[in-house]
Amino acid sequence: MPEEANDGDVLDMARQYFGHGNWNAKYWFIGPEPGQAAGENDDLLRRAKAWRDLGGGELNDCREFHDRPVFKQNRHLLHDLPSIGAAVVELWVKETHGVRPLIMVVPHTFGGYLNFNCHLHILVSDGGLNESQGQWLAGLMFDQDALMRLWRDAVLNYLRMALKADVLRSNRSVKFLESVFTSEYARPKWIVYISKSMSKRHFLSYAARYAKRLPVAQRWLSRVREREVEFFAKDTRKHQRVKTTQSSTRFVAALAEHVPDRYRNNIRYYGLLAPASIRKTSAALCALLGKPKQPRPPRLSWRDSLIKYFGVDPLIDSQGQPMHWTGRLGSAPCPHQ
Repeated sequence: MPEEANDGDVLDMARQYFGHGNWNAKYWFIGPEPGQAAGENDDLLRRAKAWRDLGGGELNDCREFHDRPVFKQNRHLLHDLPSIGAAVVELWVKETHGVRPLIMVVPHTFGGYLNFNCHLHILVSDGGLNESQGQWLAGLMFDQDALMRLWRDAVLNYLRMALKADVLRSNRSVKFLESVFTSEYARPKWIVYISKSMSKRHFLSYAARYAKRLPVAQRWLSRVREREVEFFAKDTRKHQRVKTTQSSTRFVAALAEHVPDRYRNNIRYYGLLAPASIRKTSAALCALLGKPKQPRPPRLSWRDSLIKYFGVDPLIDSQGQPMHWTGRLGSAPCPHQ
């Protein structure tokens, strides 16, 4: 909507444009355009005024619900998403191709603006093991729409079960949540993207770089002040970096939301890679593929790990001199004694 449009223009637009959907639908939504920040609400206020001037019904502010996604409020449920996603893929592959694939899941919780946007990156082998015949079937094809429907139904059924078991926390009523879950079935599509075949190295270089690092790289921080932080966010709609400013408090709070909970793994393994399965099938699988079984690499020490992956020797001081262990300091007496 152009900035120079006045209230009369908005009213004319509202008379001539009926949006997407059906006039008889139970709910209508007035929200920002794609790519428009939620805080830019001048247009929203004018649209709401035009709605009322045309005799529209009561408006309810749903922003609070969308600002608090269900998995953001229920991190204990968030931890089950990788298992649900892997189960959907494994079930579909088993029913469609009759084989069991290798599956690796890397869960992410952030979007380009450091917003909470939980999603899964799943690496699936392009072949699978037919366990009854002891054969490896290569060249699996995946149906994006079928997987999308299975994924949607699995997540919604899981949330309904959590709501019924009273383990889903929300500031909304049970009736409201049920209506939201029901409306999700009417959505044309959930976002499921299946890329072309890629190497394991390419996938891991993309997905695993966030496993032990912050959601925003240091090079995208353009200015850090006492009260605000300026950084370049990733706008996936415009396919470009957008300069964004947040208060220091909000920036730190946004980063804290994406820190994995204690004892939670950032990379999960399923299918033939599941810990309970790989010990039983790895030798036979390597034989079928004609590849030797690789020995387990030796565990790096704390020092060698930091040197290899970060290029930093923790035992070199600020003067470039090596530090050596000499012993522990004795406890000092309390001042009041």
